[in-house]
Amino acid sequence: MTKSQLNRLLEKYLDGTATDEERRLVDDWYAGFNDRELRLTATHPGEKERLKARIWSKIEAKLPENETIPGQDPSVPAGRIVAFSPLLRWAAVVLLVAGVVLAVWLNREPGGSAAQVAMVEKTTLRGERQDVTLPDGSVVWLNADSRLTYRAEFQDSVREVFLVGEAFFQVAHNPARPFRVRTARLTTQVLGTSFNVRAYAELPAGVAVATGKVLVEPARPDPRGSSPQRVLLVRNEGVTLDGSQGQLRKTAVKDGLEYAAWRDGTLVFDQTPMREVVQVLNRKYDVSIQIDNPAVYNCLLFGKYKDQPLPNLLGIICSLTRTSYQMNGNRVNIQGQGCSPQ
Repeated sequence: MTKSQLNRLLEKYLDGTATDEERRLVDDWYAGFNDRELRLTATHPGEKERLKARIWSKIEAKLPENETIPGQDPSVPAGRIVAFSPLLRWAAVVLLVAGVVLAVWLNREPGGSAAQVAMVEKTTLRGERQDVTLPDGSVVWLNADSRLTYRAEFQDSVREVFLVGEAFFQVAHNPARPFRVRTARLTTQVLGTSFNVRAYAELPAGVAVATGKVLVEPARPDPRGSSPQRVLLVRNEGVTLDGSQGQLRKTAVKDGLEYAAWRDGTLVFDQTPMREVVQVLNRKYDVSIQIDNPAVYNCLLFGKYKDQPLPNLLGIICSLTRTSYQMNGNRVNIQGQGCSPQ
């Protein structure tokens, strides 16, 4: 795989257009790392390079003998022979870089040096939700298949957390210490408010505000060198990140709290594409839904469904999309005519 192909794979993974196989390879590799090894507890600058070398060594242990990854430090010894696809090897490179960057961010001090700080990580599996109270009294509702990482004590002038997945934040007001939520694609900053952040890899990244004000900007710099785009949101406003253009799109929302209705088991669909509906159901009910006819993805779903058993909900969806379903364990197959392009 060339560097340009790698870049395209990264963009696809981050903007949600990667195939199931591509996402699964990257996710599986990430899950194989020990998170503690990605946390930088340096007391001097040289520790960062030693951390990188250790992770390179773990990756090399998965590669065929004498094969190296472009950009690898040649001082790192080669590992044993294990056959992995080129895509999986490049995914390792991606996650090495992301892990080191995250580790540095999690443990840096305002002056740029690192310090030993206890980290807390809260995770949910598919079909799970969890309430989390942060050290400052802020409350976070963590949706299914999500991860929240933060310091055991907020010691800096800015309270920062890192999110993968989806969460609703009710932030304790503190004008002297802004609250910042970092995801792979968006950075959201507030003083004291409540808002929903969605940061699943395969869905559009977005923020919706229930109360107060938030400032949202892309997590990555504009490749064209333009000034960073920043969007100020108030109550019942939202923003999504355009995956193809990397631009923030501000929208009005009917009710900012509806974006977090999942907290009490309610699903809200408002012209929601079927592809997104499938991802939501997969996480909430811990199933794997397969669509045979691509025309089904053209369907848009409306409605509000609270605490519905999956068979009931699938029956409703199929009646609206001119389809039928078969369920075998946690696997669901949807077949049928589908819908015309909207």
